[in-house]
Amino acid sequence: MAAGKSIAEVDTTDRMLNATALLSGEIPVIVVIDGKGNVFAIERGVAVPLASFPSAPPNGITRILAAPPVGHRVAIGVGREVIVFDVDSRRELLRGELGSIVTAIGWSPRGDRIAAAGETTEIRVFDVR
Repeated sequence: MAAGKSIAEVDTTDRMLNATALLSGEIPVIVVIDGKGNVFAIERGVAVPLASFPSAPPNGITRILAAPPVGHRVAIGVGREVIVFDVDSRRELLRGELGSIVTAIGWSPRGDRIAAAGETTEIRVFDVR
């Protein structure tokens, strides 16, 4: 098996990362959540703040990211909330809530819906159009 070639690198020496997502496009955009609940979009080595969730519990399962197969959006699971951001405009597009802590997020193939699962047996689908 051949070794993979890196096409983008980010040095986060001063920050512990809890989650990361890679957005589609010709130029890689990486979205990260650091250990303090800050969300950044990193493009061409420049980090741009998107949001901050400092009061959320510190374990990684409550701060999760999911990128759609197309576009520059990101879904963030924080506590019981699912929040969708347009990364280019830095605008919040959707905020939904589950009855328990969000443990998984998945996008539809067209990137117009997300499914979010909670700690319980609950799964909700949100329309992001």
